[in-house]
Amino acid sequence: MNILLLRGLVREKRHWGNFPDMLREKGHQVLCIDLPGVGENADLEFPWNLKEAVKKIRHQFLNQKSAGPYELVAISLGGMIALEWANLFPADFTKLYLINTSAANLGTPWERMRPKAMQQCLQISTEKDVREREKIILQMTTNTFHKNPQLLDEWYKIAIDSPYTSQTVVRQLTAAIRFKAPKKINVPVILLASENDNMVNVNCSKRLAKRLQAEIRIHPTAGHDIAVDDPAWLTNQI
Repeated sequence: MNILLLRGLVREKRHWGNFPDMLREKGHQVLCIDLPGVGENADLEFPWNLKEAVKKIRHQFLNQKSAGPYELVAISLGGMIALEWANLFPADFTKLYLINTSAANLGTPWERMRPKAMQQCLQISTEKDVREREKIILQMTTNTFHKNPQLLDEWYKIAIDSPYTSQTVVRQLTAAIRFKAPKKINVPVILLASENDNMVNVNCSKRLAKRLQAEIRIHPTAGHDIAVDDPAWLTNQI
């Protein structure tokens, strides 16, 4: 199967870690595209709404995709983009896998971002030390960070190699805050969520699954970033 991967808020393709390679080992063809404002697309402005973001990312996707059908695997903000994409262009994908995502009409602000995560985001916005900032992000999004200290070195190198601007953060957050899930989409959806997500309440995924009449699979221990905490489990869901 051909698979497109989309990351979340100010994260880029390298933050997937070894998850793309694990998919390839299963025989999948994997395409990763960075969101506007980060990674290889750092020179592109992220639009103020996800409809326009979809159009930008889709243009790149159509230029890079291989022949044949595609499934879309996306996390958090990437999952919101995936839903908007499937709503606008339902023929582009045969299935969506949405990891720990949310919508404004299916969760309160403090469910979509837990109070502690809000505090951590404020820390991140004022933290001038890049390494310390990446450490806070890892503590917020993963539950296994303490078991893999070299991960901080890897994310620090990515941050130094490809910095993002505060404007990108504001634009991506604004688009995410405004996003509302459609009543239905004509693409099969599987929700992948974490019971112990310290950033987004798992109820956001549960409500989304109910609204879309979609299957939901819940990881009992992983954090927000399942691709970091348990890439093997994630691979086996695809």
